Amino acid sequence: MPYRLKHYLTKIVKNRRLILTMSLHDLSARYAGTMGGLTWAILQPLAIVVVYWMVFSLGFRAVGPDNIPFLVYFLPAFVAWSFFNDSILASTSSIVGQPHLIKNIVFPSEILPIINIISALAIHGVMVGIAIVFNYFHGYQPSYEKLPLLIYFLFAQSTLTIGLAWLVSSLNVLHRDVGQFVIVIMNLWFWLTPIIWPMSLVPEKYHALAIINPMLYIVEGYRWVLVDGYPAIIDLKVATCFWAITLVTLLLGVYVFRRLKPEFADVL
Repeated sequence: MPYRLKHYLTKIVKNRRLILTMSLHDLSARYAGTMGGLTWAILQPLAIVVVYWMVFSLGFRAVGPDNIPFLVYFLPAFVAWSFFNDSILASTSSIVGQPHLIKNIVFPSEILPIINIISALAIHGVMVGIAIVFNYFHGYQPSYEKLPLLIYFLFAQSTLTIGLAWLVSSLNVLHRDVGQFVIVIMNLWFWLTPIIWPMSLVPEKYHALAIINPMLYIVEGYRWVLVDGYPAIIDLKVATCFWAITLVTLLLGVYVFRRLKPEFADVL
């Protein structure tokens, strides 16, 4: 493991209590002053799910592979994507939003993007529970033998997210257009990922290109675990491609963050 990556991971471990405390504060601060409080964190993604259900299930009569109901097919992938999307968007402004901490030379600024990821993780846990209950009442219970693998896919997704969070949060300090660019990219990335549409729509000759998208591995992994009997699409080749891209992203995120960190205080 490269020294800088090991150094950053050690900082996360050493400051785990501070990260947890600040994550809880971040989560409560997002909805401070609202009557619904944290309930909005659940109602907002559920409202999006209802919209997609009305459009694709009721409107287009869409179904998943093997005639799986659309929402049963869609919900596990959407839950995985929501965690990834919310974490990246929040982390992008994590440095520029805390100038008083950045100017404190003893504060470990590396943990700021991690805080947003941890707070999103709490909402993610609730959404996973909702997906399991919903699918169960529609006759599609999770595969209990594979359920522990959900922790693995969450770890894999978090590793990718941390690398991207370090990258975009540091770049956004020097170039504020990065924040707007990330929003555009995440919207485009959503439609390039088989969340609404199945991989069967992609011609065989383009499958090698499709697996370059690391979120393919994650959303299909969530479906494979949470919907018993869902046909497995991921294999060793997809997993290898995912981890290769993820590790490169993680190392790039560490490198860029380390190089730009000395300039944070001056710019902010």
